[in-house]
Amino acid sequence: MPLGIVNEDTEIPKMNYSAMPNLKMRKVWSEGYAATGERGYATYMGECLAESHIEACERIVKGIDRNPDGTVRLRSDGNPSCWACGLFDNEDDAKKSFG
Repeated sequence: MPLGIVNEDTEIPKMNYSAMPNLKMRKVWSEGYAATGERGYATYMGECLAESHIEACERIVKGIDRNPDGTVRLRSDGNPSCWACGLFDNEDDAKKSFG
């Protein structure tokens, strides 16, 4: 059978989630910005299954067309960012800088 085809006879292997205790659905929010006469507000980027906030950021950013390499950088405070905008796990923190 070719790869990728699933039918009722296909046996799908079960994942051992107990080996990944931190695996859960994680949300990613990008903070707002103000630069060169432009302004943007906090934006919900998406949600995915990941073991950490940084892993979730990498997965979500990689899925965005404008940044296919999934370049997430760590700021000096250890928080992730993309295109100089901080990435957060909640809306309130994402809105603190520029709304």
